[in-house]
Amino acid sequence: MARERVRRRATRGATGRRVVRGGGAIPQAGYGIRGSLDGGYIAYYGPYYEQPNALLSVQINYTPASATVQLGICTGTTQGSCFNWQPISNGSGSAGWQVQQAGYFYLAIWNQAAGSIDYNGVLQA
Repeated sequence: MARERVRRRATRGATGRRVVRGGGAIPQAGYGIRGSLDGGYIAYYGPYYEQPNALLSVQINYTPASATVQLGICTGTTQGSCFNWQPISNGSGSAGWQVQQAGYFYLAIWNQAAGSIDYNGVLQA
């Protein structure tokens, strides 16, 4: 079981810059994410309210590149509420999830390495 940390929704001045982009009927917002995460911990970002068929996606870079990192989508801030974990390797990657029903969702970043990582990226919600 991973140790867990909750990070609230990224907002202007908190962890990055909020950028609103157009696209489709409902524009998505891009949120900068960054931080340090000790080995074995999960960081949560959210909640983000999404409509059915909405896409949540994230692009992330981290160091050291040898660390094992997974990204997941969650309905709460516990490891048991997360699903569709996607492994990221070599220090960078991206993942995306299509939401099947309306609700509040969190992005989870799980550092499975023994040591800490530093990460940064963009979450589209």
